[in-house]
Amino acid sequence: MAPDALKRGPAKVAPVNRRGGRDRTAQEGGETIGNRPPGPDDTLVLACGALANEVLAIFQANGLDGLCLHCLPAKLHNTPNLIPDAVRQAIHRWRPKVARIVVAYADCGTGGMLDRVCAEEG
Repeated sequence: MAPDALKRGPAKVAPVNRRGGRDRTAQEGGETIGNRPPGPDDTLVLACGALANEVLAIFQANGLDGLCLHCLPAKLHNTPNLIPDAVRQAIHRWRPKVARIVVAYADCGTGGMLDRVCAEEG
C-alpha cells in the first residue's frame, strides 16, 4: 500500500488521559476510536489495549494519519486463549465497514492460535 493512501486526515483515536494512559474504556473493552467511526475507505488497526500508546506513537512518528485504531481489552492478557476469538470477532465486526484491517498483536501467549486466525481471516 502506498504511503499516500494512508494519509487521509487525522488519526481517529481515543484521548490519552492526564497520566499518559488510555481512557478507562481502552482497558475494559470499550471502543477506543475517537470522534467518529472509521469509514469505508479507512484502514483499521486492531491492537491490544496495552499497546495503544505505542501504536499511536508509531502513527504520529510516521505520519500515518489515515489509520484508525481499535483496541481490544488489555485484560485479555490474563486469558490469552480468548485473544484469538476476540480478534476474529473484531475482524468480523469491522470488515464490512472498512477497506483494510491490520492486526497489531504479538503472539501474547496464544501458542500460535492468533497466527492461525490471521491466516484464516486474511
